[in-house]
Amino acid sequence: MNSRLRLFSLALRATFALLLFGSVNAHAATFYVAPTGKDTNLGTAAAPWLTIQRAANVVNPGDTVLVQPGTYRGAKFSRSGLATAYIRFVGQPGAIVNSPGALNTNGDNLWIRNAHYIRLEGFTVTNAPRSGIAIQGEPTAPAIGNLVYRNHCHHNGRWGIFTGYALNVWLISNETSYSTIEHGIYVSNSADNPYIYGNRAHHNNDSGIQINADPALPGDGIISGAVVSRNIAYENGVGGGAAINLASVRNSLISNNLLYNNHASGIAGWDD
Repeated sequence: MNSRLRLFSLALRATFALLLFGSVNAHAATFYVAPTGKDTNLGTAAAPWLTIQRAANVVNPGDTVLVQPGTYRGAKFSRSGLATAYIRFVGQPGAIVNSPGALNTNGDNLWIRNAHYIRLEGFTVTNAPRSGIAIQGEPTAPAIGNLVYRNHCHHNGRWGIFTGYALNVWLISNETSYSTIEHGIYVSNSADNPYIYGNRAHHNNDSGIQINADPALPGDGIISGAVVSRNIAYENGVGGGAAINLASVRNSLISNNLLYNNHASGIAGWDD
């Protein structure tokens, strides 16, 4: 690796360390969700809420929501954190989201919509009509800086993790598998600087990881500054997609990925 790329990689690692282990807001609160809770409760450990949506409706920058083991409907996240104070939703081992919430009109189970600096961590997400986890903004107002970390998205209808107009998105250490129609991870639209690191994508019908800037849609039609590194992709592509499929992606770093036993190309790079 040349010196410029080495510095770039070190800077990204430093940023990621801050995302995971950064300082905690002194005024932050911790809330709890449990299958035995009620949404009329206070959201404390002794009196938890029942739904993830109830928590999503009230959180503020720096807050943490701990979702206890159990099976839940999904939620729509529209309240933003800050770059220095993420809102964290943490699924404890055994926290399963197996259907969209009442507000999730697009068929995604966990849906960040026009919101920034949210961290989704530790959930098992399955059986979504469209995607297990989705992050979406607008062409002129992208969703910024959201982090999807250490989730297991499997057996979802179209995608495991999907992003659209999501600027500076971080997809770290997730497992995405058995997407019925398309990809394990799909980063779409003209939103630069996606960081896709340490994920495992397998047995998806099309690509394990796809980045497509969608030139036919609003925006400049290019994704630049992407990093796709240290991912593992196998047994993808029965439908024809490459293990890592890059459409209209430029000035980006694709490095140290392990691709094996895929049914189409390993890495495909092309422009529309």
